[in-house]
Amino acid sequence: MLVVFQKPVVLTDSNIVASALHWNMDFLEENLGEQACSVYESDSHLFKYYDEKKLGKQKGFVPPTRRHDMVFRDFASRVQSTLSEGGKR
Repeated sequence: MLVVFQKPVVLTDSNIVASALHWNMDFLEENLGEQACSVYESDSHLFKYYDEKKLGKQKGFVPPTRRHDMVFRDFASRVQSTLSEGGKR
């Protein structure tokens, strides 16, 4: 019933996410490789959320992040490239 009313739920003493314990980039790439995703890039280490539909059309608004639509495999490749460069990007 809480889901119908969009109320938050906290699950405790459950192994519902036990399967996620073996997730790593290789596993995710194998299972999500061609899945479309949105990636947000920022020049800061702080992620600042904003509503694209509301703020994106305001005059003078400069988004704090840049959105990139890509498949997961491309995202994984960018992460690996960034890590091999020492995190500089």
